[in-house]
Amino acid sequence: MAAVGAPRAGAGAVGVAGAGEMAAAFPLFVYGTLRPCLIHRATAAPRQVVETRTHLGEAVFAGLLFDLGEYPGVVEDFAIESANARRPASSRPSRVIGDLLAVTDGDLEVLDTYEECGGRNPLYRRECRTVPCCSDSMPIECWIYIYNHELPAEVLIPHGDYRRHLAEHRR
Repeated sequence: MAAVGAPRAGAGAVGVAGAGEMAAAFPLFVYGTLRPCLIHRATAAPRQVVETRTHLGEAVFAGLLFDLGEYPGVVEDFAIESANARRPASSRPSRVIGDLLAVTDGDLEVLDTYEECGGRNPLYRRECRTVPCCSDSMPIECWIYIYNHELPAEVLIPHGDYRRHLAEHRR
């Protein structure tokens, strides 16, 4: 599993115009306040990144989504076995609905700061994973922010869709 760094060369790389030249960009899977439909909840710098980058389509990540109050967190299913020990495996969702954005290294620096990704005890870890793109089900290698702390099972969002969760809870 890769930590911070670019997905493999050629793995979903796209071009993003900027400052008169074409910059290399890579897909980023976003599932919470960085989703284009929810970006109004983010601060100015990440909002500018999301609003100016190419939306590559919806995608699904094999993991679990949690409500952490002002934002969600995603973990891979195996990461919370102990937290979900009371819950039968068959009742746990295993997918998170989100979007793929084409982002540059400079964009990732801005988003890493927003996601508190770095330092000795980061809130999130940016990792490289493969997700199927909803438009054609083709797997695509992308970045994703994985929550880096323990989670209580009670805050699980059962259907894996943060936008729907906010609508259901009128937030």
